[in-house]
Amino acid sequence: FEDMPARDIAGQNPALSWLGALDAPISGSVRASVNDSGALSRLSATLDIGAGAVQPHAGAKPVAFSEARTYFTYDPAQQVLRFDEVTVDSQWVKARIDGQAYLVGMEQGWPRELLGQFRVSDLTASPDAYYAQPVTLDAAMMDLRLRMNPFQLSIGQLALSDGEERLLFEGELSAGAEGWLVSLDGRRDRLGLERLLELWPLRDVAPKARDWVVENVRRASVSNAQFALRIEPGQRPDLFLGFDYEGLETRFIKEVPHIVGASGHASLFADRFVITADQGHIGAAQGG
Repeated sequence: FEDMPARDIAGQNPALSWLGALDAPISGSVRASVNDSGALSRLSATLDIGAGAVQPHAGAKPVAFSEARTYFTYDPAQQVLRFDEVTVDSQWVKARIDGQAYLVGMEQGWPRELLGQFRVSDLTASPDAYYAQPVTLDAAMMDLRLRMNPFQLSIGQLALSDGEERLLFEGELSAGAEGWLVSLDGRRDRLGLERLLELWPLRDVAPKARDWVVENVRRASVSNAQFALRIEPGQRPDLFLGFDYEGLETRFIKEVPHIVGASGHASLFADRFVITADQGHIGAAQGG
């Protein structure tokens, strides 16, 4: 088939039901076989998904992508989808994914939800307006649950490998007539100043606080970083970022020697960026 609407394909078979969240044309092929009793015994599909968007409800703002491709098989005896390859290319992210998902609630012949475990490689975040250079992460593992109607994506754990450290997320995304509802929490044990600025978007996420750090902080080591994001329809997004730091050197008043060797805590919430220090020292110009 060529250029079939994703939602038309989603209604053909339980193994294709997850495509119902997409608004995009799809080309590809589906091969299926039946057993002696006439029941579906195996299905395989190769899908080329053209430019479109993730939009499970007309009231939710579309999340655009350029293209995607997937090859998967479905075993109805075990009710499992095995994705040998999924590639995604969008303004926000490029990634290669493989894994499997179980169809849950097939008593009525159609899944109520999918439970999946996936591995992500070649992961690059590259929205031009948010990062001066694309941000590359080594790999990711994620456990998720996708409910079909109403649409709800629950992330049990998203573990992003970044060098020797891991960035952990969990949360939930749902879409309805009013728009997107997002609840996302993240944490990371340690983070260097240079990597912090690479991961901190250039705009929309406290740009003035980011500019202050760039202009004034010379060195620091971040630990126990915590992140939270809440989005409700018609409301301004709520963002929280908190972290401990040590080995901080920073200018705090112009023409005054820097604070060095400082440690303490910092937090960002409701447009207020606060840094508190519990130790450190300043070397006076004349000594002492």
